[in-house]
Amino acid sequence: MTDSWCVCLITSNDHEPLIAHPGSYDADWTRDEIILACALAESNGWRQVYDTDPRAKDLSQLLQSPAIHPLLRHRDFRNPAGVGQKTRNIVDWHPDHRGS
Repeated sequence: MTDSWCVCLITSNDHEPLIAHPGSYDADWTRDEIILACALAESNGWRQVYDTDPRAKDLSQLLQSPAIHPLLRHRDFRNPAGVGQKTRNIVDWHPDHRGS
């Protein structure tokens, strides 16, 4: 179960995602995407998950799925590096985070 602070992070970002133009990769992360990234960070001991980690690649593949984002997107949209960066952002906000 995710910590309550993560729920606050999700709530503060709980807004309608940007409607991106085809080929765009700058849409805000949705609430569900943030929950999945929080779960990934939690499963990694609240440490960043790097883009080379198979779990980052798996989540990237899921987030790029037409079932999640039906619009055509840039090939870098929600790529493993973006997933890794999102987990780093989440970890940086964790109350027990003490810096690098």
